[in-house]
Amino acid sequence: YSIQLCRLFNSYYNIERILDSTNEESKIILLGIVSQNIESSMKLLGINLIKEI
Repeated sequence: YSIQLCRLFNSYYNIERILDSTNEESKIILLGIVSQNIESSMKLLGINLIKEI
């Protein structure tokens, strides 16, 4: 599930313009939901996430 979600969002992110788009607020909300979902999935798998690079 986590890998599929990451792949799907990566495809979406490469196609869609998030900032300066007509639906910017909705897309930012979607980004947050996907981010939370990935973070929760990684915690369940025992994988620590890096917050900053």
